[in-house]
Amino acid sequence: GRRLMGALSTRTVVIVDQGAPEEEWMDARAEGVTASEIHAVAAGSRKTHRRILDEKLNGATFTGNAHTRRGHEREAIILAEARLIDGVIELTGSNALFGAEENPLHRATPDGVGRHATRGLFGFEGKSHDAGWDRDTVPPDHFDQCQWGMYVYGVDWWLYAWAVEGVPGIRNAWIPRDDFRIDHLAQQADLFLEWRAAGAPEADEDRK
Repeated sequence: GRRLMGALSTRTVVIVDQGAPEEEWMDARAEGVTASEIHAVAAGSRKTHRRILDEKLNGATFTGNAHTRRGHEREAIILAEARLIDGVIELTGSNALFGAEENPLHRATPDGVGRHATRGLFGFEGKSHDAGWDRDTVPPDHFDQCQWGMYVYGVDWWLYAWAVEGVPGIRNAWIPRDDFRIDHLAQQADLFLEWRAAGAPEADEDRK
């Protein structure tokens, strides 16, 4: 695991190392814009931005439910099955927090990092869906999460794998890097960070 992390670290910044205390990880996440937030930051109104900022400063009120607990329990299973995907040479779980070399306040924590026979280094995102989920495409917020991860880590591929409750096995999709989308997400993240640095003013000429 650490060897793969080291291979990635030449094109990214280690903000919080693997295995650090959760409080340190949460504090560092709160400083920047993370992969799980980027879709809402890019698409959201100032009301959404204020909610995100409030969660950063005061902690999220949502602490999990039965679905999220099942999702966490399945993460290790999804990761183990993803290791068997054709071409995957190595895949290890991760809880380290990284920042983009271009702007360390652009941050992400993948569920895993790995190496593929032809795609090279890649990041991994594993999701668990409720029974009845039948979509075969990557949801837009998860797509942006993966794109942000590729940008932060400086890799060209992200493996997105998902399990559906009650259905054996996993499904997966290889997501290629989309620099046009990443540029848009980075611009929106910077606008959010500038707004935050300015004291999160109520009035804003640019955003409604």
